[in-house]
Amino acid sequence: MDKLTFLNQIDTMTGPSIRRFYMPGHKGRGLSEIVLPKMDITEVEGADNLHHPQGVIAALQERMVADYKTRASWPLVGGSTLGIQAALLALAQEGDKILVPTNAHRSVYGGLALARAEGIYLPPAMDRSWGLATHVSLEILDQALARHPEAVGMVLTNPTYYGTTSDVAAIAERLHQKGKWLLVDEAHGAHLAYCRTLPEDALSAGADMVVQSAHKTLAAYTQTGMLHLGTDRVDPERVQRILGILETSSPSYPLMLSIEGALGQAQISGGRMMEDIAAAWDRAVLTFDAEDNIRLYTPDNGYPYDKSKWLFTVVDGSGHALEKDLREKYGIWLEFATAHTLLAYTGMGTTREDLGALLEAIGAMNRKVSQDPQDHSARPSSEASGLWAVDHPLVVPLWQAMLGQTEWVPLEQGAHRISGDFITPYPPGIPVVLPGERMTPEMVGKIQKALDQGEEMMGIGLKDRVAVLCEKETD
Repeated sequence: MDKLTFLNQIDTMTGPSIRRFYMPGHKGRGLSEIVLPKMDITEVEGADNLHHPQGVIAALQERMVADYKTRASWPLVGGSTLGIQAALLALAQEGDKILVPTNAHRSVYGGLALARAEGIYLPPAMDRSWGLATHVSLEILDQALARHPEAVGMVLTNPTYYGTTSDVAAIAERLHQKGKWLLVDEAHGAHLAYCRTLPEDALSAGADMVVQSAHKTLAAYTQTGMLHLGTDRVDPERVQRILGILETSSPSYPLMLSIEGALGQAQISGGRMMEDIAAAWDRAVLTFDAEDNIRLYTPDNGYPYDKSKWLFTVVDGSGHALEKDLREKYGIWLEFATAHTLLAYTGMGTTREDLGALLEAIGAMNRKVSQDPQDHSARPSSEASGLWAVDHPLVVPLWQAMLGQTEWVPLEQGAHRISGDFITPYPPGIPVVLPGERMTPEMVGKIQKALDQGEEMMGIGLKDRVAVLCEKETD
């Protein structure tokens, strides 16, 4: 029998000579005790039930509670997306207004739609040289609270896909002072609780609910996640009921077993592994200077940085070509690339040899760039400011637009029309247009420019067409 096309493609991406700087965190190593199909079972006697845990799954929950010091925790087999949406349904009532920085993952907007809650959108602070959302300051939060005192809570992404962080403890304290809750999307930070040299984890900082991916930096399998209750803001039974509605009734036991295995590994050696990666980052950053075309990103906003994310900036805009060379010439597969950034995403499976090979390849491809301020090739162009939305002024409620009748039109004809879908650069999965939002000519132009530069964009159909609400839907 010929090899399946799908399997053949995966083989080319995971061979023994490949260095994997993309998710999941195990990098193809570890958890060898989980064997398919042997452990692919169902809810027979002794296997417990995810939606009524009393045995081995309840024991896994107890381990999660102990590791993350929570009031209650739930393993997820639908990823962080499931956790975010369940948390929003648990925290919000229909019509509630919720503060949402515009660097939120698309799962947050799905959760808002399911809850029929209204997002109050606020722009995070930006590093405009490289097009990165860096943090949400107390000043930004206070301004939003002053304008919208009726908001019941906030969703915060921390750490970001790029490793930048906010002061979660200060934000939690400010919100709690005003009787509001904090939900933290910590999908990229499940490792923080195991390594005290990295930024503080959200549960320790006082968040009410926290959602984590178990596979991004830890060694669990893709599609696993964890939902944690940090305070008594929500009845755990309410969360359990909501998970029973949203989550499959036939959960994958290999996925759940991988969460248990990942927590065991993290408890024994996770701190040391992440400390080694952070220490290597500290050494590596000293090897770059201001004249280098490729540099290791170092935020200068005074906030702690998650050094498990090795983000390289590319002054001359050749990021896509560099990513291709890393992959084809050096066998190094990155998580993400734009014209001006390269993201090497580490995890529990990353080795010193991996990091050494990465730095050696970067060094071989690096070059000096001019320091002449008149030389525009020596600094990032305005294109590096990235594709970000400052606000999402909806003219149709999000949930209603998501269910509305749509038609496909060429992108250039989408200006002034109301979007019927998310338009999302992916990764990292942060929408720039929401369903129900009227697309401006400026945003359409930015999207077209990003497509011309080779950026991957979800919500863009064949021949650069977009879904817009039919006119009768907007009457």
